[in-house]
Amino acid sequence: MGFFSSLFGIEHENQEESSEKIEKVEEKELFEPFEVEVENLKEAMENISKVKQIDISEIDFEIIDVKTFVKSQNIFSEANSATLKKIKSDKEFLRDKTIEIKQSYRLKFFSKKDSVPFELKYQIASNKAFTKVYAIISKESIFYEKNIEKLQQALFCEINKKKLRLNMLLNIYCEDLISKFKELSSEIVVHDGLRNDVKIAICESVEPIFPIHPTLNYCFKSNNDVKSSNMLIGVKEHEVLIEYIKPKNGKNGRDCRGKIIAVLDVETVEPPLVKTDDTIIMKEDEHSMKYIAQKSGYLDFKNQIYSIGDNLEVQTISRKTTGSIKTTDEHDVHISVKNSDAMSEAIESGVKVEAVEVNIDGNIADNVEIKAKSVRIGGQTHQSSKIFADNAVIKNHKGYLKAKDAEITVLEGGIVEAQRIYIKDVVGGEIRGNVVRIDTLKSNSEITVYESITIEHQKGEDNIITIDLRDNQIEIVEDEFTTLQKEYKLKKATFEKYQKLYMQLVKQIKDIKKANEEVPPILIKKYQSFKSLQKELDEIEKKLNQLKIKEEAQSVIQEEQQSNMIDKVKIVCKSGWSGYNTVKFLLLKPEIELTYNPKPLDKTIMLQENEDGEIDIVTTSKF
Repeated sequence: MGFFSSLFGIEHENQEESSEKIEKVEEKELFEPFEVEVENLKEAMENISKVKQIDISEIDFEIIDVKTFVKSQNIFSEANSATLKKIKSDKEFLRDKTIEIKQSYRLKFFSKKDSVPFELKYQIASNKAFTKVYAIISKESIFYEKNIEKLQQALFCEINKKKLRLNMLLNIYCEDLISKFKELSSEIVVHDGLRNDVKIAICESVEPIFPIHPTLNYCFKSNNDVKSSNMLIGVKEHEVLIEYIKPKNGKNGRDCRGKIIAVLDVETVEPPLVKTDDTIIMKEDEHSMKYIAQKSGYLDFKNQIYSIGDNLEVQTISRKTTGSIKTTDEHDVHISVKNSDAMSEAIESGVKVEAVEVNIDGNIADNVEIKAKSVRIGGQTHQSSKIFADNAVIKNHKGYLKAKDAEITVLEGGIVEAQRIYIKDVVGGEIRGNVVRIDTLKSNSEITVYESITIEHQKGEDNIITIDLRDNQIEIVEDEFTTLQKEYKLKKATFEKYQKLYMQLVKQIKDIKKANEEVPPILIKKYQSFKSLQKELDEIEKKLNQLKIKEEAQSVIQEEQQSNMIDKVKIVCKSGWSGYNTVKFLLLKPEIELTYNPKPLDKTIMLQENEDGEIDIVTTSKF
């Protein structure tokens, strides 16, 4: 039996004699403890099992010493202190594929004991490269040992034994493992077990650095969420438009078993040729070549050359030609579309346009959306189109418009929302604005005004004009109040749930300090977490009180504003009224609706508070 035979004191015995001796040992105990130096634990335990004729599950061991060997010039030699330091801290040394590392272990083998410090339930998990290995300890584990230091040492030894079974290197890549078990042991003793499963890194070796392959990135596409190859792209000054990532070799890694993880070198290639004009410059460093915008505008690509423009002039905007145009104020793009053909559209169906300024000589089709600071449309808008602008001038409007200032020649069934609105002819549609001025009002229009409206001529009927004093654009705090209230209730519930535990924790810390002992970090951390939660609750409660005060103040402001507005709001129709029309005043406090049907000589309609403090509609033949 060779080496193991001499270890167990069995020399030149026949099989019968060996069996007799084993039987005698088994009558007393499985085997006497002994120490031996091994490189392969599995092989050693299998030999012990075979020689002693006992099951491997009955064999236990203790790690007495660990020796580390490094192979250099095809010879393994024991690592001295300097080499050990390199192995533990010098990543470049460990990346060297000519270096091989192995260990031998002096182990004490003995019969498995019934008395144990814990019943540990845990799993070992790792990443694919086996460079990160974790022990996941279940909260179902049972711990009998109540001394923190003894428990810490027992856990450390147990995990080291598991690492050895998995052929992992010991005492390397895990400098802080003993301190991790100290913190864990403190928590176990304090809480008489684990409240949750715990994941502890038991090995973090040297990750391979993978090579960087040459890549040409069109950054302007990702920056603008480009979904179509012909979409016009807005760019900002100093924006990186294109970046060529230069190739770079990676570096080898080494796993938790000490095995090298080889990484292949990258093939060197010539960088691609990117042509630009002087609106784009190229900056190069060791890592990349970046093509950077010198001004804001839109990105143009003609004759294989990239450039930046700011004034785009086209005959039509469509999915087939320009695609949608999406820029922002920062891009400072001005768009002119010149299409004088009344039978075609200057902007075709389904296109979106965003720019600082949009000037259109022509019509816009269905499902078109325009966003700009300034919009001018010399033709008509489709009823399904949408326009958002600060200032808008439209010849014939049938779609939806939202602006600060709106000027429309003819409103024909369209919708207008703006602060200030001027319309020459209202054939029909919806109008919502603060101040509205109309040259000619015909039939079937719904107009909502927040301050005043002036009509030069009224020639139709079935118009409804509403002065709405409820919508005074005061900041609403209800949503914020509700959200904060929900957050407060959740945190309050957590606080109350653990309050008893917190009181016990405070007492425990006081007792430890009184005994002049060091407070375990886990206790300090839990104490600080609870205090932080308490502080958050105080801050939320303070903010809720502030919002209550703000809400009450807003209610007062709303009443004051309505009182001030009653003397200002008015409906002026200089020509007087024809046909059947309706005027409404919507009040906030009291929350009522006052309705009136104007008569031919009514030129000014307004509100007035009577002697009883009630609000009435009054009219006059003057304006």
